[in-house]
Amino acid sequence: MSEIESDIAKLLAGEIVDTGSIDISHTSASSAAPNVEDFKPVVKRTVCYIVMALVFDDAGRVVLIQEAKPSCKGLWYIPAGRVEPGENFIDACHREVREEAGLIINPLTLFSVEMFANVDFYRMIYVGNVTGGKLKTLEEQDTESLQAKWFTVEEILNGCVELRHSDFFKSLKLAQKYISLPATSRHPHYQIGIQPHSYLLCRPVLLKQTQGSLEVLCRTDDGKTRLPCVKLHKYQFSLSAAITTVFRDVFQKTGSVLHTIIPISGVLTVEHCGIPAREHDGLCVTPVFVLPDELHDKFDDVPNKDYLWFKISDQNILEELTHRTFSDNMLIPVVK
Repeated sequence: MSEIESDIAKLLAGEIVDTGSIDISHTSASSAAPNVEDFKPVVKRTVCYIVMALVFDDAGRVVLIQEAKPSCKGLWYIPAGRVEPGENFIDACHREVREEAGLIINPLTLFSVEMFANVDFYRMIYVGNVTGGKLKTLEEQDTESLQAKWFTVEEILNGCVELRHSDFFKSLKLAQKYISLPATSRHPHYQIGIQPHSYLLCRPVLLKQTQGSLEVLCRTDDGKTRLPCVKLHKYQFSLSAAITTVFRDVFQKTGSVLHTIIPISGVLTVEHCGIPAREHDGLCVTPVFVLPDELHDKFDDVPNKDYLWFKISDQNILEELTHRTFSDNMLIPVVK
């Protein structure tokens, strides 16, 4: 099995893939962005990670917390908050729900990822259920929240609750659908891989499907085939910008062709550690992109000889990657 097929097999299984030996400097951002090479993610200084927990009970209701902050006091919202220095995402999720709602939860899976080109934060959204604790009451209010209550999804979406913001509606609808589907019809439960990273990285899986075969764009290093790896930064904070960087570097095309929209099919994995703080505050996201059929001719040739289209020959990997990519609900969605 080739190196790239081995890496893809790990990613499909939700495992980490080491990027330590991969050259990533060649795909750093455009020189038009100032101080790109100097940028380093430091939690709550140069980068902001937010966790949000969509916690359902057996009746399909969702827990909301009533805000205590002066700017939105009395309004309701999903338990959420910033990841602290030296903290990983799953621990942050446990802490926020315990502090704001009084509940101990089991975060079943990373459900969706929110990344915005014009806002410098990532939001990791979990779906979970309650394993202990009790709902915070008004008598137990503190600076984290006033209280917590269960609401039906319909009450939340239909304006029956006075909310701080409705920016979680899309993820809430998707999560409601997710928990209603059988396990075989949705992406597997997934926990973020604990892998130290010093930068914000994107490891794109760019696929080209032709006549029953599947090819993946890979980089060749010392005769080995590996997935590309792209640096992200505060001036280029979206996965779409990252794939544009790959296209510029690999296919050496400029101008209008780079503005062609290649939609993100979803995410396979996210890696993050956070320990020690300031040293490993980066992450690595593995999104999947499919080259549209009408663009195959434009990108068949690979001018940059450090890259090539690799045809997947392992039948098990071919079938699983095809199923996860081209079936509905089988990848972690990226919500915009």
